[in-house]
Amino acid sequence: MGRRLTTPPPLRILADSVEKRTALASLEKDITDAHRITQSAFFSSLPAEQQKKLSADLKELEDKRDGLESELEELKVKLLEVGAFWPVAPPGGGASGENKEESTSVLDALKAQAEREEEDEKRQEEAEKKGFEEVVEFLRELHGYAVEMMKMLGELRSEEDESVGVKPPPTPPDFVLGVGSGSGTTNERWERKILRGEGEEQYMDSMDIDADTDAAEGRQPSEAPSAARKRKRRKTDEGGGSASPLTAPDPNLPTQEDLNALLEKLLTLESTAHTLQNDLVSHSNDILEQVEGSLDARLSELSVSLETQQEELQERWEKEKGEVDGKIGEVRREVGEVGEQVEELGAEVGEMLLRVGEVEREVQERRREREDSLGRVLSIEQRLNEYAAMQDANSAKIKTLEIALKAYTTRPPSPPATPENTLSSSTLTLSAANLPPAQYLFQALQEPLLEAIRLSMQPLAEEVRGDVERIVEARNRELWGTVSGVLSKSKVVLEMVGKRVGEGVGGEGVKSFLQGQGQGGQR
Repeated sequence: MGRRLTTPPPLRILADSVEKRTALASLEKDITDAHRITQSAFFSSLPAEQQKKLSADLKELEDKRDGLESELEELKVKLLEVGAFWPVAPPGGGASGENKEESTSVLDALKAQAEREEEDEKRQEEAEKKGFEEVVEFLRELHGYAVEMMKMLGELRSEEDESVGVKPPPTPPDFVLGVGSGSGTTNERWERKILRGEGEEQYMDSMDIDADTDAAEGRQPSEAPSAARKRKRRKTDEGGGSASPLTAPDPNLPTQEDLNALLEKLLTLESTAHTLQNDLVSHSNDILEQVEGSLDARLSELSVSLETQQEELQERWEKEKGEVDGKIGEVRREVGEVGEQVEELGAEVGEMLLRVGEVEREVQERRREREDSLGRVLSIEQRLNEYAAMQDANSAKIKTLEIALKAYTTRPPSPPATPENTLSSSTLTLSAANLPPAQYLFQALQEPLLEAIRLSMQPLAEEVRGDVERIVEARNRELWGTVSGVLSKSKVVLEMVGKRVGEGVGGEGVKSFLQGQGQGGQR
């Protein structure tokens, strides 16, 4: 348990793949930020050297990403070639469950990390989209204000020119009136022209058509065509003689005073139109400057906000990356410990497999011992049966002795001897005198009986008490009760015999007792 084991190769490959995947996700985020910067309007305003440097950095990041992707694919192929991924115990063991839990925790951590990355990207895209929409909405509002002002100025000039019968001024450009021409959206097309300053030049060119025409004819800009016709008419009147009928003045035509008054009025209107034109151009320039200032301020705010958000996201990413790296380190250490435990369990399982043979041999020996014990129990039962038969025989003999003793004690006394029977009585007296005493007979009968009982019952009782008590305790109790009952009866019989002998039973009593015993034996 104390030796240090190396981590299995599949676990090292898995840890390397997790590190590559984390680095690849970080590179993807950096590449996305770099693409967003290069595609913004701020990038085009940078010097050429900085643009080249940023492009080179982007190319380097893309090369690193491609390298990491190829390395990750190689690690996947190696994991597939390993085969048996986890060196676990047989199915159903505790080690497989622990490894499964560890692998599940690793997959859950990777899945949670991927979900957090997707949520951060979505939040960043939504913030950028919201900022762009705010800029577009601001431009549309400014465009609406400009269109309304141009319409109002155009209507004022048209009404004034129509009241005096003068040709109306040129129509403002399409981007001012909002009239579409051709394909595409007019507002979007002229928004770009406003930002580049092209709309103002087009409007100024359209308003200066009269000035170009005057310059081509050699007149001053303020001189009207009616003045030239007046000079020609004067030369004709001065050079010619009397008027012909064809050139006679028509009373319906306006007079010279009317024409001069109309000319003065036209000159006044033209001067007013030039003044309005200059005011309109100045106002347009002011509006464009305000729009540019507002756009610059808004873009500055957006850039600062984006930089702040990027810094916050970067700090959050670094914090989460540190936490994930710490968790990965812990998982790696736990995986190493699990690998060590698995190898140690494998060694223990091998030792247990080696001990299986010994255990089987011990089981066979215990089985043979059990069979021997059963055989001994059967033999003991057989001996018990024999003992029971012997006990029955002894009981029969004891009953015979009891009957004889009872008959002897209940026998009436013998009648007195007659003279004719004197010989026989003396003979009997002599024979009775020749018999051994009662004490001798009692001792002679007691020892053999006790010895016989002891020899026949003591070993059997000891064996029964030693063996049967361990196997069948209830039967042993019953057997011991039976044996104790038989012994008590034998003891009672012996005590009764001893008592009768001690009371002074003579030779006749002994003789009658022996005769009764003999008769019982014959029966």
